[in-house]
Amino acid sequence: MLDHTTLASPIDDIPLLQLAEWLQARLAREVGTMSRSVLEQVASSYKAVYLEAQYALDATYRLSPEVLGLIFRYVPGTPLNDLTDQSIGGRPLCFKDHDLVRSRDVIPLTHVCRRWRAITIGLPELWTTIDGTKQIPYDVQAMRSRTRPLKVFIHSYLRSEFRRWLRTHASDVQEFHYIYAANADRYAVLMTDYPNVRAATLVDNNIRIRDTQCELFGGSTSLRSLCMQGISWLPTNHFPHLTRLYLGNQPEHGTGSMAEFAAFLARCPNLVDLILLHWHFGQVTLTPEIGSAQLPQLRRLTLQGFHQGEIMIFLSHIYVPADAALCVRMMHNPVDLLDVVAVSSFPALESCNRVQIIKSASVFSMTALGHTSGVYIQKFDIKDELPPRGGKLAKIIPLPHLEELWLVERQSCEPMPSEVLRDLLRPIRALRKLVITSEGLPELNHVLRFTNIDATARHPPIHEIHILVNSPPKNSRIVVKCMKDFKAAKIAKVVIVIPKDYPAVYEPALAVAGFDFVELRRTRAMPCIELPSVCATRSELWPSWDNFLTLA
Repeated sequence: MLDHTTLASPIDDIPLLQLAEWLQARLAREVGTMSRSVLEQVASSYKAVYLEAQYALDATYRLSPEVLGLIFRYVPGTPLNDLTDQSIGGRPLCFKDHDLVRSRDVIPLTHVCRRWRAITIGLPELWTTIDGTKQIPYDVQAMRSRTRPLKVFIHSYLRSEFRRWLRTHASDVQEFHYIYAANADRYAVLMTDYPNVRAATLVDNNIRIRDTQCELFGGSTSLRSLCMQGISWLPTNHFPHLTRLYLGNQPEHGTGSMAEFAAFLARCPNLVDLILLHWHFGQVTLTPEIGSAQLPQLRRLTLQGFHQGEIMIFLSHIYVPADAALCVRMMHNPVDLLDVVAVSSFPALESCNRVQIIKSASVFSMTALGHTSGVYIQKFDIKDELPPRGGKLAKIIPLPHLEELWLVERQSCEPMPSEVLRDLLRPIRALRKLVITSEGLPELNHVLRFTNIDATARHPPIHEIHILVNSPPKNSRIVVKCMKDFKAAKIAKVVIVIPKDYPAVYEPALAVAGFDFVELRRTRAMPCIELPSVCATRSELWPSWDNFLTLA
């Protein structure tokens, strides 16, 4: 007896209409031997399959080949950064902008009908990724790509016939992505000369080469983008065109010496985007004789998963331009004093006049921004045990010149204590805009009242205060009281920012009628400090800082 589930299950290798025709022929042969109940069940199943096939085709059958071709060009590929490694917290393995349309993504289109098959085969851009699975012969796929530059994707297993095929087509390879390939001779494919390769991803936790440095891709100098994770060696190639470099998760057996690393960076003089993830340099000691790697084109440097003291070691051995942005995300402990001193000499800080401090549980993050660049530090401890609190911040940022300051906390976190807030505000002389949350409103009010009493703590009045309403007020009268105190403190403007989904029942408490210097604004999401292009999602660089600075 035919089962409805069996008939309705997807069969990739058989077009739906062809399957329906086969079922119809079988019904014609067997209808005389079926009972009435079985016949009704089979007829119902056949009708479901036929309607599904008809529904799939009706919407597009009347479209012209040109329109269908435009649709097929948007076949969703496999973004490489969707591949993650659970051993490193599920983080992406490489850059975000490599979408590979593999044969498994395209072949189902060729099984719908002859018309779709002809259109799909006629689109060379759908056949440029050779993934080694041999769902179709390599030469056939290369022919369908019409000699376009090829993308190679090797995952988990490297077939010997694929390796031989690659050697004969090495000059056609423009992208090479190698993820966890396992073969005794897998190094050979990495040493093959690919003279025109532009982008490469190498990910493996078990690639061991006797030397800590070796020549990659036969010494090719054409790479623009390189991602290496779990690799214990560094290429000896000279990479004059390399602009993007991602190095992560160096195995314990890798040397990671600063001398080798500085020499490697010196061979990449035109880097624009440099990301180091869990990349360690052995013994943490300064070695002035190594010298500095000159990176005059660098726009952004990201250091993630470093231990205390390693930030200082690395920054002391590189030279970057004044507009390069720095992102530091610590592994366990906050940055120590040596790291703070090293960061304080980072060129981008000289032009910073805006700061955002986010409190999350007992951990702070600090973002210092100028017009074109900035510095972000995660796990930045500003609550020093002895006054003046905020001493580490003062060592990094010239506080007297700050014009914009954000002191915010994530939901369910306690606001910054008034004594810390007071020590932060005391040296600032040019503050134009202060942003706090509604939770921190009483603490700020206490500080402003204190400065009106204590002549030694006075500073020019803040021009604007922005209040982000991230939770309902505990006391509906506290807002009105604070507005009165702000008016007495000669605050020129107060903006209360209310999320779109904020309960309407609390709005009367925020209306603060009678204060002409107060403005209410509704917003879809909590705002964050405006980022320069190099740090924001609109940049081609990765990752953007927006993900770190949201209060959601």
